[in-house]
Amino acid sequence: MTKPSFDETLIEVWRQALVENAKVVKVGVESYPVRRTPKLGLREVDFTFDGDEIRGLEQNPDTKSRWAEMARSGKKVMQFLSKGRYVANVVAFRKMRLACVKPMPPRLICARLQRPVRHVREVRVSGLRSA
Repeated sequence: MTKPSFDETLIEVWRQALVENAKVVKVGVESYPVRRTPKLGLREVDFTFDGDEIRGLEQNPDTKSRWAEMARSGKKVMQFLSKGRYVANVVAFRKMRLACVKPMPPRLICARLQRPVRHVREVRVSGLRSA
């Protein structure tokens, strides 16, 4: 069995925390609790990938970003941070049944929601709307 990629791991954390509403996220053999932020009650989870500490944070729908706009429209959006910097966003496109990771620099990595995460394909785009 091959080790999941970073992108596959992000999609799996997003799926467990936001889609399945899991109280605990499993990454490999490790388990990490999903917490709620004190002020807004957004879901967040801290986990480790290849020795790096990563935080997955549910998108605040009350900001002015395009990610917040997606969250307001009902899409499940999670941002991922490492060392205080945003490293990726994951969002689902229901009509296409895709979960997409947008790491920095801009590109989309998508996985079908109804299939195992190992079926990830990369799609290079100039912006999120092209997905």
